[in-house]
Amino acid sequence: LEDSSAEEVFRQAGFAVYCHEQVFRCLPAEMDVGTPSSRVHPVRPENRWDVQRLLHKITPSVVLQAEEPSDSQGEAKLFQVLFSDAEQGYVLYSRQGEVLGYLRILFGMHGSWLRLMMRPDAYDCTAEMLDHVLTVLGSRSSQPVYCAVREYEGGMQAVLEQQGFTPVDTYSLLVKHTTVRVREPRRKLVPGLEKRVEVAPTVSRSETLRCTPGDK
Repeated sequence: LEDSSAEEVFRQAGFAVYCHEQVFRCLPAEMDVGTPSSRVHPVRPENRWDVQRLLHKITPSVVLQAEEPSDSQGEAKLFQVLFSDAEQGYVLYSRQGEVLGYLRILFGMHGSWLRLMMRPDAYDCTAEMLDHVLTVLGSRSSQPVYCAVREYEGGMQAVLEQQGFTPVDTYSLLVKHTTVRVREPRRKLVPGLEKRVEVAPTVSRSETLRCTPGDK
């Protein structure tokens, strides 16, 4: 939690806060049945690059550096679990076919967890996305729904509260960058063999004329 004793312990250990995340909760009694949208569709493999571009567009570089994996398979990990029974993903299209938002649902034993990303110029479409998802969650209406919002996604808090969500807690996300010593073989320096160019003495024309045979 933000400003907790646990956070102070991590700070003293060299960790630094790179982002804050506020968690909202919607209880079953406060949950309205949503309205499905024709612009919201289940995510497909061909949406991979659109969602990645959306992620990089709205996420500050310091957050990307802390959370993105550095291996070559990092980009695909976002989609590896979306087609399992534990998770579902949805994208919101504009009328021109552009991806405006992405929402991932994680189903748990005691509730559902939402991770929502919207283009800043499409925050007015957040309610449309949430309405569609609440329709999907209709069969699980007996469980609460949680949604985490980062501090750089400030345009979504008001929409969540209008949809019946209330703020619960604020968490600090911390990171500690470490370095690993790598041993390299010591290279032996071998001096290069350089051929020196010797300058041959030249004989001037005047000396040649003076030394011509018979000219005594």
